[in-house]
Amino acid sequence: MKKMLNVAVIGGGPAGCAFSCFCQKAKITVFEKNEPLKTLLYTGGGRCNLAHAEFDIKDLARNYPRGEKFLYSVFYRFSTSDTLKFFKSLGIDTYVQNDKRIFPKTDKASDVRDAMLEKLKKGHVDFIRENVVKLEKCADVFLLNDKYEFDKVVIATGGHAGYSLAQNLGHNIIEPKPSLVGLITLEKFNLEGVSLRNTCMRVKNLKKTLVGDLIFTKNGISGPLAYIVSSLFARATYDESNPIELTIDFGCINLVEMLDKNGKKDVKNCISEIVPKSVAEYIVNHAEVEGKKCFEITKDKRKILEKFLNEFPVNVVGHEKHGEVVTCGGVDLKEINPKTMESRIVDGLYFCGEVADIDGFCGGFNLQNAWSTAYVAADGVLCSRCGL
Repeated sequence: MKKMLNVAVIGGGPAGCAFSCFCQKAKITVFEKNEPLKTLLYTGGGRCNLAHAEFDIKDLARNYPRGEKFLYSVFYRFSTSDTLKFFKSLGIDTYVQNDKRIFPKTDKASDVRDAMLEKLKKGHVDFIRENVVKLEKCADVFLLNDKYEFDKVVIATGGHAGYSLAQNLGHNIIEPKPSLVGLITLEKFNLEGVSLRNTCMRVKNLKKTLVGDLIFTKNGISGPLAYIVSSLFARATYDESNPIELTIDFGCINLVEMLDKNGKKDVKNCISEIVPKSVAEYIVNHAEVEGKKCFEITKDKRKILEKFLNEFPVNVVGHEKHGEVVTCGGVDLKEINPKTMESRIVDGLYFCGEVADIDGFCGGFNLQNAWSTAYVAADGVLCSRCGL
């Protein structure tokens, strides 16, 4: 009888713990310097947006600016449906929001964490509170920190660590960049804290319209819609001389009819019925119609107001230095087998989660990447023992 595989998992976040749940026919040791699954508690605003209700594999993969084609075979092996079945097996019931984001019915990320940790406890997975700073391949075994020996190693450190371990073993690292992050704008809106729900945004030279929630910050914009833009332009160069030109469309508004019907009404109050009052104030100030009644608005000023309501300008000149939710970059996907998540350079070395050069939009896509790549890596590890 073959001895049980001895596998080290470097990283106790969502990907590392999911791998450990899927690979319990092996002896698993997870190395994590912090509390396991601590990062999961902050996802989805503390509610854990654990997936997105997109069940077509190719449509799902389109939500990953880096990694789309690589993920085709990964999602074929472990899809959104499989994610829901997995969490159902852990006792986690889910629901789908109107925007297709999937959450646990309790709206508590802690419940998802506890269910996964209970699964690991029953599977006799060991945790070592230690940072792995050295990883070597010696003959047929891996040596961690000069004192632990393992048959296989899985790097699941997320998007902020683990790169040097892979690089020292010969892997190319695509330079990490902030992906889902707040944006700095040329305009000084003075609208900090004001939010726009289900907003339509257009990007110059980009054919499709982006839709999502947006919030104004001290320096610009943030929220899911801003994160999509930051993700799409994660590797672009932009500044005050070459901004990302965006426009917000507040909807199909017949401004002429609205002004005619409310002739004696203050124009700011009239526009406040369409957009938040502070945004209306910003618009009338920049259109230079502050304090005017609707009947006083000239044809030229109507055109200016109409332009603001249909093409509200937002020029992005930079991104926030701190607070990124996800990074792009990581281990070069050319060096990973998508059918097993095993390194093409080092036998017995596997990757899952954000440590690879894969990142998705906001909305459950990055956790889906964690669950799916973890499953494929676990299956790859177990099949390697069978010689498949």
